[in-house]
Amino acid sequence: MAWYWITLIAAAGVFVLLFTVYMANLDMKLVAFLYVILNKYHDKKQHERDIQF
Repeated sequence: MAWYWITLIAAAGVFVLLFTVYMANLDMKLVAFLYVILNKYHDKKQHERDIQF
């Protein structure tokens, strides 16, 4: 198989993957999931500690 077919197939695969992520809004769903996880983590931390710079 020639190199240009491999490049074309790889580019088409990346396009299909990115199009699916865009159409299903998966990036914002992942951000929302991480937001919940990070909120749980930071809510467990001590609140009385001073902020250190």
